[in-house]
Amino acid sequence: MDDIGNRIKEIRRSLKLTQAELGKHAGDLSKSAVHQWECGDTKPAWEALTALRKSLGINPDWIMRGEGTMLSRQENTNTTPTSEPGADGLPFSGMGLTTQQRALLGNFERMTADQKADFLRESDNIKRNNEKIIEELTRKRSSNGNGS
Repeated sequence: MDDIGNRIKEIRRSLKLTQAELGKHAGDLSKSAVHQWECGDTKPAWEALTALRKSLGINPDWIMRGEGTMLSRQENTNTTPTSEPGADGLPFSGMGLTTQQRALLGNFERMTADQKADFLRESDNIKRNNEKIIEELTRKRSSNGNGS
């Protein structure tokens, strides 16, 4: 079991919830999904963290990194905007980032070290391939322009 799993179990026990009940609060997820979090097999997705924050006032930063307090300081969690720092598991407000970019960063933070390395390697391959395509198109455009 990892630290995230321990914190999720601590939340569940302190709120006196079953795995099935916590799953409901996390966006109608199964008991099995919560069990996988607690065992460290998987990590909660952005949507689940947001649902837990809205439903129970749980601080996503505390779940993912052990930072801050378990429960958010705000009393009315239903009015908390999801773009607020921590609502998606990121420790900063992400000014200038799109929702898609924030989701990508949030997903990246929930990966294992090996998954992060694989992801970055694949991302670099895609970038290099795109650069080759752009170079080839630029060359073709230049040769078409020079030959006219």
